[in-house]
Amino acid sequence: MAGANTNSLNDSVRANMALVRNHSIDRYLATLYLPQDARADIFALYGFDAEICNIANIVNEPMMGEIRLQWWRELIAGTRPGEAANHPIAMALLTAINRHNLPVEVFDNYLQARVFDLYNDAMPDLTTFEGYAGETTSVLFQLIANITGGNHMAGQTATAAGHAGVAWTIVKILKKLPVHRAQQRTFIPTEIMLQSGVSSEIYQAGEVNAAMTDLVNAMTNLANEHLKKFEQALAELPSNQKSAFLPMCLIGPYIEKLKSSAANTAAQPVDIAQWRKQIYLWRASRKGSFE
Repeated sequence: MAGANTNSLNDSVRANMALVRNHSIDRYLATLYLPQDARADIFALYGFDAEICNIANIVNEPMMGEIRLQWWRELIAGTRPGEAANHPIAMALLTAINRHNLPVEVFDNYLQARVFDLYNDAMPDLTTFEGYAGETTSVLFQLIANITGGNHMAGQTATAAGHAGVAWTIVKILKKLPVHRAQQRTFIPTEIMLQSGVSSEIYQAGEVNAAMTDLVNAMTNLANEHLKKFEQALAELPSNQKSAFLPMCLIGPYIEKLKSSAANTAAQPVDIAQWRKQIYLWRASRKGSFE
């Protein structure tokens, strides 16, 4: 019986690794540089995020997505006992939560924030955007820091995670701008769009013009501000907690790439060659600094 449980858990880890690799090669590669005894649980968190992010892509109606989110709420809250055994992503997540005593309430907040992904509503302002980034991305950084280094510097970790989550989310949405436009989804705050002279019509059309270039530049500047604040906060953390933020070593290069191709970002997805990513990750993992 113990052997069967071990095999199921191993299958669950492999399923998470494959899911994360397909959803975010950046996170996948970064996790391979982290301590081996922490990788399975980190892949579990990233796999959970990938699974939830994909809901908006596979449902035809927002209500069907909300039903799926509610299933996850109940599963994590413990009101669906036994159902995780048939779901490798859920099994790995619950194992990670139990092993590290992760706070269940942050997952409820995360799932509530992900409701936004199901609708084509505009992101109204920067405050709302930063809250969304905090509940969906900053929280993952903080949970992973708990896994790699414990919770003994919660305040400093929260500060680093807060800025990291906003910078990461900005870069993510700019990288996928053409995809989001095709889906008629808008994650960029309306106030920043209007300040840049971009109407919803211009945004959806994906026109290559000065206004769209200004918008991309405004967002990359905002990402860079949060990146610098993140680096300041990171310096106060012990090395085992710093490792949780390893994917952030790619944000600076992404910002530079986005700036250099700002005029075309609305029409063409932006990425960095994988061999370059591996170099950035290898260097950062060795020196513990992401500058």
